[in-house]
Amino acid sequence: MTEKEFDSGNSLVSFTITLPQKFADEITQRATRREIQAEELLQREIIRYMERKERMLNDIRKREETRTRESKEKHIAQISRYLEESMNNIVKERERAEHKLYDFRNSVKVTEEQKKNFLCRQKEIEEELKNLLDKIVESPYDKTLVDKVNTLTEELHAAKCFYANISSQYEDALGCFLEQKSKLMELDADYHHLKGKYEFSLRRAARLKEKKSAEEKEQEGEMK
Repeated sequence: MTEKEFDSGNSLVSFTITLPQKFADEITQRATRREIQAEELLQREIIRYMERKERMLNDIRKREETRTRESKEKHIAQISRYLEESMNNIVKERERAEHKLYDFRNSVKVTEEQKKNFLCRQKEIEEELKNLLDKIVESPYDKTLVDKVNTLTEELHAAKCFYANISSQYEDALGCFLEQKSKLMELDADYHHLKGKYEFSLRRAARLKEKKSAEEKEQEGEMK
């Protein structure tokens, strides 16, 4: 037998009852079970809370990752467009430079040919003068020979002036040609440099796209 004291809250009313041991044990067991159930319920609530918190944090993290990825995608797309536009501008500039190079090359060829012609004419005049001077030694008073010598001397002077002038034009044309050729080489180097960056940005964009696709598939799997 077990005694149980009950207090009604009124100091004048209190009593003690005696219960069989069986009932006392059952009451104790029920109280223990309620305590265990309450503890288990609390643990389940804590676990559910932690799971909700983890899901919430994962959602926040995924949204941040999505925003970061979208920002990266936008940034890479802007860079790619800029690089592509720069490459197109270089291609157009190179076409203009090639036309100029072609014109300078023609100028070099023309002036070089003119140089050769004037030089040949110079030598011809010098040879004629030499022959005439030999004749004048034999006939110093031959007016015809003297007039020819004077004419050829003037022609030789003019030929030398033309040769000097065309030589200057040739040097200018050659300088422009070499400068334009150097510019073309610089444009080619710039183009290949930009092309390397452009291809790298395309690879980055492809990797981000693959990552996005993988994440979307993973999310679909989680929803299923």
